[in-house]
Amino acid sequence: MVIYEKDRTLGVSHRFYRPGADEFGHLPDPPKSSFEPTGSITDENCRNVHLINAYRRYGYLQADLDPLGLEKKKDVPELNPELYGAKPDDALSSSNDLQVNDLAEQLRLIYCGTMAVEFMHINNWEERQWIAQHFEEAVATELRSEERVKLAKLMLRCENFDHFLGQKFPTLKRYSGEGAEAQFGFFSEIFDSAPEHGLQQILVGIAHRGRNNLLVEMMQFPYVQMFRKIRGKPELPEGVQGSGDVLSHLVSSFDHETSDGKVHITMLPNPSHLEAQNPVAMGKARARARSLNIGDYSKGRDARVGDGVLCLLVHGDGSFTGQGVVWESIALSQAPHFRLGGVIHLVTNNQIAFTAESHIGRSSRHCTDIAKAFEYPVLHVNGDKPEDLVKATRLAMAYREKFRKDIFINLICFRKWGHNELDDPTFTNPLLYKVINSRESVPREYADELIGDELITEEEVKKLKDDHTGKLLEAYRAVDGTPPKVNHLNGYWKGIVQAPSEVQTWDTGVDLELLRYVGAQTVKVPEKFNLHEHLKKTHIDARIQKLTSGEGIDWSTAEALAFGSLLVEGNDVRISGQDVGRATFCHRHAIMVDQETDQSHIPFNCIDPNQKGFLEVVNNLLSEEAILGFEFGFAIDNPKRLCIWEAQFGDFNNGAQIIIDTFIASAECQLYFYSF
Repeated sequence: MVIYEKDRTLGVSHRFYRPGADEFGHLPDPPKSSFEPTGSITDENCRNVHLINAYRRYGYLQADLDPLGLEKKKDVPELNPELYGAKPDDALSSSNDLQVNDLAEQLRLIYCGTMAVEFMHINNWEERQWIAQHFEEAVATELRSEERVKLAKLMLRCENFDHFLGQKFPTLKRYSGEGAEAQFGFFSEIFDSAPEHGLQQILVGIAHRGRNNLLVEMMQFPYVQMFRKIRGKPELPEGVQGSGDVLSHLVSSFDHETSDGKVHITMLPNPSHLEAQNPVAMGKARARARSLNIGDYSKGRDARVGDGVLCLLVHGDGSFTGQGVVWESIALSQAPHFRLGGVIHLVTNNQIAFTAESHIGRSSRHCTDIAKAFEYPVLHVNGDKPEDLVKATRLAMAYREKFRKDIFINLICFRKWGHNELDDPTFTNPLLYKVINSRESVPREYADELIGDELITEEEVKKLKDDHTGKLLEAYRAVDGTPPKVNHLNGYWKGIVQAPSEVQTWDTGVDLELLRYVGAQTVKVPEKFNLHEHLKKTHIDARIQKLTSGEGIDWSTAEALAFGSLLVEGNDVRISGQDVGRATFCHRHAIMVDQETDQSHIPFNCIDPNQKGFLEVVNNLLSEEAILGFEFGFAIDNPKRLCIWEAQFGDFNNGAQIIIDTFIASAECQLYFYSF
């Protein structure tokens, strides 16, 4: 329903979207606790507060974020204490011997280091205070020795895998993660801490760079199956139809065990059209919440959106800045019937897109500046500092759990090779690659740091690589004797089989009396519901008459009978589009609105007191590509679900053509995904 709330200051009423008792798919938000700032600013510390806030707002502009050292140090006048009427040697306060320059130095160490934060654009005071406190704590926190060793070994294995592919398959475009190996610490932290945060499911959307490495080293994709793919071996078992996809589009779905429990992790397909997988992963994440009856689909009023399911999106800096679907997808993040309770974004910022460096490839300073338009925080991390990325990831997980909002991590790293390993990047970027080719790798530098700290030895590093190479060689030699394997029609789709190569006839009819009952229920409203007079005559009474006579069944009535009969069989129906509740041509009226109270009512969800299938009516923002991608992702999660995108007019199709081409048209034969 919609609630009016009186603004006593302005003397006007505002409309706030809230679900009624049968508004399926949008749980009321828990009441927000009142946050009262404590303390006050005295004349003595006023200038200090100005300086602190300046570092919190502008400190990232002077942060040490470029692992290549090519970025020139930026002068930031706002960080000068004299701007606020203080001199460096002024006493900080009358109660201690510290000076203003002591405060400035401490702030510089916190906010201008190899990890930085942008959050002062957020309007909510409590949020800003929480981020400031937890970021300052994160900077001061150190990883335990065993955590550092685990991180080093993970990055060394990932680097060794890339080197192995380079040696055994020298003509392969493998899109390695070299230069961005710190990202694997990000995945490790999220996967391992997920049960601690109450997460049951993680849905991952990631492009091609580093994808193969993530699959085999962290997502249980068999080495031998990847080597079979590279060698051009048949990848489908006998009896499975399809064409398959390219190497950089492979997927995995598995259970990850930790000391705190288990989390199921799924990687979604990645089409060559970058960022198109974002709304698909988001849609599947929301659908998974429906399948588990949690979050917005929970029956308990103490639940919160985002419970149990996390969507994790990994972007490239060039595509993240350039693709419009990025904006469309983020615009869905807090919208009713699309919200996920916070997506965690990692941008693998290579500082170059194909051959275009950042000053050419975008109009903003950072590729993550789009986040500020939605009041989402951004954490910037120097790619040479994997421990900082782990700390940033922990902060991101805690923020998402508390505020149920998106958060972005900008990992500023580099790309060891060109756009692919067969490309020579020195044609267009000679100075950049002169620096890259003259430096050690991130895993090697980090291993040397741990050797210096006497946590590991060079012999242990060599043994780890040798043992890992041995496993890779074993899988490499087993290619010819290993049968192909494809992971599909599992989970909720278990028991479904691929369509046979023949024409089949199915009886999908429904008992006539059941149809009459369902049809009548689709226009039944509660007693004392103040219905619009025009709808009473032209919609409700007219439908009852058609059902009684069995004649003159129009599109609206036929659609209602189809939806209603699916619902009583236990299937969900989700229809999305511009004004789909009423419908563009004013024929559906799936949502009735009380003319006195503005409360909404969906008769389809009250057909039977014991019904298990529900209609989710999704009036969405004016988007095509992201909306259709989201609905496709929603549809592929569970076969007991009919998802419809109503595009009003045929020309709206054009804006969604990328999803049609890269997902829908090829879903079954190329991606092994199905939808009804």
